[in-house]
Amino acid sequence: MTKNGYAIVKVKVDLARKTVTCDPDPFKCYWEAGPANVRWTFPDLPREVAAVLIEWQRGNDPKYKNKPMFHAQGVAASLSGSHLGDIVTAGNVRERGKFKYAVTCVDGQGNVLASADPEGDNDDIPKP
Repeated sequence: MTKNGYAIVKVKVDLARKTVTCDPDPFKCYWEAGPANVRWTFPDLPREVAAVLIEWQRGNDPKYKNKPMFHAQGVAASLSGSHLGDIVTAGNVRERGKFKYAVTCVDGQGNVLASADPEGDNDDIPKP
């Protein structure tokens, strides 16, 4: 789903199971055809979640690029009415491939409440 040039990723948090699900997973970006960037939204985010962190994973798995998919990320007003702002990216690295990231939800003391490690696909234009 796209809106305002962003691939929209809805992040759902289940504190009882300590899980995070992202929809879609993987998300897809197209730096030429658009959308080139991602906007993570947090509909129905539990109030106990004080912050959500998006961290690009690095490692030795040859399936994934060993770098972030974007040069920067920031916060924008919530599209879903969440008490936290949406996380938005900027500066697509313009490299084809799969990128691994982690979503971590923490409370006001920095304790991890839930986490997941979905992925994103990057390409220049959609394949016919």
